[in-house]
Amino acid sequence: MRHRSAKTSPLEVTVEARLAPTTKHSTVAKTLREEIISGVWTSGEQLPSEQVIAKRFGVAYMTARQAVSSLVAEGILERIARKGTFVTQGRAPVTPSSRDRFVMLIEGGKTSLDPYYLPPILEAFEQEIRSYGSELTVYDYSMAILNGLIAKDALVCCVLLSEPEILYTNLLRERGNRVYAINQCNGGGGVPFVTPDNAGGAHAAVEHLIELGHRRIGFIRGLPGNIDAGDRRHGYLRAMLEHGLEPGPVDGDNFVEACGYEVAKRMLAASDPPTAIVCASDLSAVGAMKAVAEAGLSVPRDVSVVGFGDFPLAMFLHPGLTTVRLPLAELGKTAAREMMRLAQGETVEPLVLPCDLVVRDTTSAPCFTEAKV
Repeated sequence: MRHRSAKTSPLEVTVEARLAPTTKHSTVAKTLREEIISGVWTSGEQLPSEQVIAKRFGVAYMTARQAVSSLVAEGILERIARKGTFVTQGRAPVTPSSRDRFVMLIEGGKTSLDPYYLPPILEAFEQEIRSYGSELTVYDYSMAILNGLIAKDALVCCVLLSEPEILYTNLLRERGNRVYAINQCNGGGGVPFVTPDNAGGAHAAVEHLIELGHRRIGFIRGLPGNIDAGDRRHGYLRAMLEHGLEPGPVDGDNFVEACGYEVAKRMLAASDPPTAIVCASDLSAVGAMKAVAEAGLSVPRDVSVVGFGDFPLAMFLHPGLTTVRLPLAELGKTAAREMMRLAQGETVEPLVLPCDLVVRDTTSAPCFTEAKV
């Protein structure tokens, strides 16, 4: 048994406890899952009501409801309004004990994928895994751990967005799973990873603006605690300091259009507004461009704007968005290939994929020459 040091955080204690679930609802869910797998309940068949399930297992109604909800989240069951709960048609549930099983953990699982960042990663990863003749199951972190869905011999790919997911990842490795991460996994766990060079991409964006003649450059950051957002902010600050420039306003708490819009409005209302704005996402760049237009200014004549991601919308905006391209499909494909190497017992090293600047029409020299530093 591993002894916990005095420095163990409360979050680590909580997560570690979840790795050995003993809750009643997980027991009910496990039994129902095994019955579906074995054919007791067939594809498209309706399950009894949650009240009946609660009576069968001798548990409270809410316990039965939580068990059923977990199977709905997995995609094994589906709820149909005013009809009931049914075994998902055309889906062959897989048992958590399958030896060569590949698992991907994503916050929210497949049900809460954003439209731009995660789907290309997942699609490329899944295609590559299947090209080797293997299958993939995607789970939400807490759902998988609470319900004991990850076998100790499973190979687990963890998509890291924030600190709690890093903690889950390190604890899974300590438990004995072979684990690989998309995004850098800190914390001393020795988890191999592939990551985009977010800092390098933001650095390149600032360098581009400085070469055009900009000196007052603002930055619209992403979600607090988000790994990508933190790295992009670091790249922005490093580039500004390398050129002896005072960092401009740094503001924002999300990657979405509304955040970019509100932050850009504040920046443009300042007494010394920036002549260029770097955004941590293409979506916040869209919001920033709207704020510039509403202020009676023009992109890029009055204010240059740079996004991050090179999502499909970037090239269809008018003007076309200058942005930093994230190698999303390559992240998924590389992670799958490296995991196959792990499956063969090979040692894999951390990999950093470049984020290239894509120059379009939202950046130009400022309409007046700024004093050079």
